[in-house]
Amino acid sequence: MSNSERLSWLNERRFTYVEGKHHGYETLAAPATHHRSILFLKHDYWVIGDRVNSTGAHELELRFHFPADAASEIEFAEGNSQTLVKGGKKPGLQLFNPSQTGRWTRENGQFSHCYGSRVAAPVCVFSLQSKGSTELLTLLLPLTSKMSPFDVHEVEAIGGRAIEITGDRFHDFIMLRDEQRNVIETVRFVSDFKWTWARFSRSDEATPATLMELVVMDGQHLQVDGKEVLKSTRPIKYVVATRVGDHFRLETPEGAVDLSLPVHDLEALFAPALRQMEV
Repeated sequence: MSNSERLSWLNERRFTYVEGKHHGYETLAAPATHHRSILFLKHDYWVIGDRVNSTGAHELELRFHFPADAASEIEFAEGNSQTLVKGGKKPGLQLFNPSQTGRWTRENGQFSHCYGSRVAAPVCVFSLQSKGSTELLTLLLPLTSKMSPFDVHEVEAIGGRAIEITGDRFHDFIMLRDEQRNVIETVRFVSDFKWTWARFSRSDEATPATLMELVVMDGQHLQVDGKEVLKSTRPIKYVVATRVGDHFRLETPEGAVDLSLPVHDLEALFAPALRQMEV
């Protein structure tokens, strides 16, 4: 029997986040503990982080079950594979895992609409041979009939994993810091937040990219393009920044304010709200 544990649950205006772990694999010859975190960026997509802590070798499988009328295609690009799942004739969902050694396959499974009913249905499986602790990131990107598939690729990062997503109207960056490291660094970002998500407008030679939105969780400071954007003297549970004209609306557990970035002292900014909470 597996004991599970909820580690975090946040349901905010812009995102929902859940994190947990279970101990069901600790009875194996090479014991393993499975952590899973899911970041749902509302009206956009899901990012699933899976971490397996172990000192041994394992075959890992992520299984995604779909209804009977879904058709899946496996595509390969730059050493990575992804799955495009369609419902009928319309694109439905793009699945991507930026692993150089893993692969997507399609299996026949079953789907039940109600009790006593069972029909054949596809199962998309991402499999990976691992040795020691392993971190996986999987993106679930919904598509409409008017959208082109997203361009997704991994960005070189020190201290964690980073992914760039290009859509029809935006460039997104996602970073997940390694739990054993204090900071994650890429060419554009330096962050000690556990999760960092940033959305920029699409740019061209005449129009430079503009930071439009930002979501960070569990950290204290963030640099973007060599400039300090956020800094706090204490850990911040989360910050959501949304551009409104020339300013940003910042939301934290302590409240919301409108201001310009950068913010060099988040703690002082929300100090009155913090004092009221402590009373």
